[in-house]
Amino acid sequence: MSKLTMDIKIKLSALKFLKKEIGFSKLMKVIFNLGFEELKGEPYKNLEKSKDKKDKESRKLIKEAILIYRPLLKYYSEKEAEEIFRNLITTAAITQLKCLIPKIKYEDLKEMAREDRKIYYCDIINKFPNTDWRLESDTEDRVNISVYRCRLVEIFDAVGLSHLRDSCCKGDALFFEKHQPDIDFKRTTTIASGKDICDFQFDIKEK
Repeated sequence: MSKLTMDIKIKLSALKFLKKEIGFSKLMKVIFNLGFEELKGEPYKNLEKSKDKKDKESRKLIKEAILIYRPLLKYYSEKEAEEIFRNLITTAAITQLKCLIPKIKYEDLKEMAREDRKIYYCDIINKFPNTDWRLESDTEDRVNISVYRCRLVEIFDAVGLSHLRDSCCKGDALFFEKHQPDIDFKRTTTIASGKDICDFQFDIKEK
């Protein structure tokens, strides 16, 4: 799937969610405001320029969502706007993951050589521009990976939305639960919650 096709799918899923959640009229106002703010250089006009490709892609990934959150506060309480925003992020994240990670079956995972399985799991993490990571360990069935930098958390902090810094975490767990039922995905710590790492653990879910 091309990057353009994936971007279109993500945008369409986000628009569909917002239309259902806030209605067509408010959605049009939010979209108009988004375009206007983009022309002004928001939400990054006061930040330093992106230092590398990962920084640039991470900013692009979350930019429109940030610009959507702010006008929501005109129509909803902070609590309501935050809930809409978090559900929007989760919806978009799951769509993105479905585009990036084809469904893999239990039989295919079991037939993989240990090295191939390790590469497969590492490639999942490597698809995300916001992460810097390292492989901690791998066994016949389990791979442990530590993400030690999350640029999305840094972006939320930099634009004054630290209370939303964990909003991108939920989509990962839901994606594996609903769309990769043969992969047992666990994460017990996150950078967004103040820890040093996000600890990703991948196992084959035994039948």
